[in-house]
Amino acid sequence: MSYPDSVISLWVKYIIFFVNFIIWVFSLVMVGVGLWAFSEKYKSYGMVQVQSAFDLFLDISIVLMIVGALVFVISFTGCIGALRENTCLLNLYSVILTLIFFAELALAIASFVFPHHILEITKEKLSYEVIEKYRDDENLQNLIDFMQEEFHCCGLSEQGYLDWNRNIYFNCSQHSASIEKCSVPYSCCRNRTNIARGLVNTMCGIGAQNMEYSKVVRLINTRSCIDSIQEFMQMNLYTIGSIVIGVIVAQMFVLHMSRKLLGQVEYQKLCYERDLRQQRYPIPYQF
Repeated sequence: MSYPDSVISLWVKYIIFFVNFIIWVFSLVMVGVGLWAFSEKYKSYGMVQVQSAFDLFLDISIVLMIVGALVFVISFTGCIGALRENTCLLNLYSVILTLIFFAELALAIASFVFPHHILEITKEKLSYEVIEKYRDDENLQNLIDFMQEEFHCCGLSEQGYLDWNRNIYFNCSQHSASIEKCSVPYSCCRNRTNIARGLVNTMCGIGAQNMEYSKVVRLINTRSCIDSIQEFMQMNLYTIGSIVIGVIVAQMFVLHMSRKLLGQVEYQKLCYERDLRQQRYPIPYQF
């Protein structure tokens, strides 16, 4: 509510409202896409089994739904808190933004202090889970194929394309009966498309793990995707840094606005209470 003599700035109030409304709509889209992807996977593979944190993290549909739901709650809190001038919701919104900021700060510090340790964990543990579940999750498979195509890489750890030996379908074991034995996914290939027909050759990586390295490098990309992504980030350091700084500045601006609006609402309440007390207990007129 706002009165003619209100100390609450309408600019501050509606900036917070519209920013959070846009994010709120975006979060609904994330949840919707996650639900759609989950339902499609359920039709193909049945009920999803989550046995560890990695299973949860690697399931793109579940990640979209969880992140979308969290963003929905946070933006809804800010949106309604600003619109209704609710101090409880505005306080909660400010606390959540502050916690997110400190979590981002802690992650950034850890990345600078322990870069090699984090990189090793990513290469070894995460790469094993990703490679192993490549064919078990269509959403994850599409994500890996997109990454390998865009960054011209193959595999995740330092072994590069040989990572695919960990996958049951591409394994070189003597007991493997797979037609893709000792192969790599088509997204690793340098030339995936049949120029004459314009079709993608999904079998272009057949037998790549058994070939001599001099032949392999002409057929597929052999470099690790983590190394390729790391090089891409180093080459675009200023751009990425500018985006990160821009996000942090925007986050701090919204946090500042929410605290400012909270202070204005609390001050307005004090003014109303003071006026109410004066109406109930008027000061006697003195001659």
